Amino acid sequence: MTNANPETFDLFAFSSGATEPEEIVTIYMDGKTAQQILDTEKRIAQASSDEVEALEDEMEKLKDKFRASRLLVHVRSIPRRKRDQVTNEIDSEYGVFNPNDPNSKREDALITRFFSECIYKVVDAEGREDRSIPVWENERMAQWRLLIPEKYDIKLANTISKLVFKSEYFEAAELSVDF
Repeated sequence: MTNANPETFDLFAFSSGATEPEEIVTIYMDGKTAQQILDTEKRIAQASSDEVEALEDEMEKLKDKFRASRLLVHVRSIPRRKRDQVTNEIDSEYGVFNPNDPNSKREDALITRFFSECIYKVVDAEGREDRSIPVWENERMAQWRLLIPEKYDIKLANTISKLVFKSEYFEAAELSVDF
């Protein structure tokens, strides 16, 4: 923010720095290695003392391989107006939500769209960033949701829901700065 005059400020620059609640969700993509780790733990528990060291070495290699499948998914809430816009667009395509007749296609489309809006960066285990996520079309995000393990899809959906709740609270509350 540039200030030529210390008694004034740039309202647009200040406002563009507004933030939403954020969280990082860790997911792992290598289920096969996770199973091998569990199997090796059982083998270690049943191994003789002279077999344990070799199995522990094997376990470390498996853990390294599993750690390499880690993704850090950076998620942030979106402002109410954007949430309303997304919901209205989904409603116009799939119909308004009816709790007595839930339309799973509508709900899945809404969740996918929120993923597209709220996930802004993914970092792999080597620290490489993929910032292309926010520009993914809904179809590509829907495909990615099918590729990740279901428990992480649910974890991401729950995180987004929690962040939206925090955002709603922030937007509704008048906080005292004297905390």
